[in-house]
Amino acid sequence: MCRLCGEDSIEKDAERDILNRRADDPDVEDALKTALIEYLKTKQALLEKEFTKFFESKKGTSQLIAAMQDGFCKALTDKWHFTIYVAPPNR
Repeated sequence: MCRLCGEDSIEKDAERDILNRRADDPDVEDALKTALIEYLKTKQALLEKEFTKFFESKKGTSQLIAAMQDGFCKALTDKWHFTIYVAPPNR
């Protein structure tokens, strides 16, 4: 045990090594992804329940419809260009 900090020097060295690693280190990135996936697996039932409850509510339904309309309109504008003319009928 370290007399100055009160911790085991091996633990302190390991902690220092972890803190000194860069966030873009592939090993750290893989570890973060794995941890996130495992966390989401444990919370999957709760997430499904909350997701279902949200989309069954009026707020969720209206947001879903708005997102579908926006996505549909964006898809059309990205692929198709059209003009609408309005004219009175010939009499």
